[in-house]
Amino acid sequence: MSIARRYVEFRAPGHRLPTLVELELDESLCLTIADWYASAPDSAEDPETRRQYEILKLETGQQFEAMRRAGVHVRPWLEGGQPYKSSAHLWREVVNSGTLYVYLTSLGHGESGSTPDAVTHPMVEPSEYVIDGVRFAHNDVFRAVHDFFGHIARGNPFTAHGEHLAAWDHSHMYPADCHPVLLSETVSQICWFYYGPHLRDSRGRIPSPGSEDYVPPRDRPYSPQKTTPLPHELMDGFFSLFKQVN
Repeated sequence: MSIARRYVEFRAPGHRLPTLVELELDESLCLTIADWYASAPDSAEDPETRRQYEILKLETGQQFEAMRRAGVHVRPWLEGGQPYKSSAHLWREVVNSGTLYVYLTSLGHGESGSTPDAVTHPMVEPSEYVIDGVRFAHNDVFRAVHDFFGHIARGNPFTAHGEHLAAWDHSHMYPADCHPVLLSETVSQICWFYYGPHLRDSRGRIPSPGSEDYVPPRDRPYSPQKTTPLPHELMDGFFSLFKQVN
């Protein structure tokens, strides 16, 4: 977390990253966010949405530079499949090698591994970074910084609980002005993946592991990609799940 702390202190003097927190997931809230995201219209052409995405892209680029100045090497994953089998594998490989591989947006972005549409999604627009002959999309840059600051820094796993912690941790490195689109990119998609309407049984509940209707995460589709900012009441609900640990 030292890189994250130095970054925040440089970008926002006087601001400090929160210390450890406790999280108690609220399934009702997660279901509500998943339902909202499933039905939310796209607002890519809305000026306020575009403004927030521009802030998100700028801050993400600054975090990317902070990682590289600290000696983290980011490279595109050019082999088959995903670069990491688990969050533990991600943490171990990056800590031991100093290299973080990014699964490219051009190979999969959203449900069914669909390829991106740069006309409708600001994060798939090309960034300034060309690495190993590959120009990163802004979403590739975001994948790198979110893996590093959201997962590796505090060891947050690839689970519903760990993904919420990663989203909470990483949100504190961004200005509040872009939180609606940032949290739509993280929290909304997390809730859709783990609590979406496509996963529920006839009673509207998420089946438990071992039950007939349960779909393991490895077999679930990724969320559709939307550009609709998360409403403030749902953001407030998300932040209320976390309790500071003294």
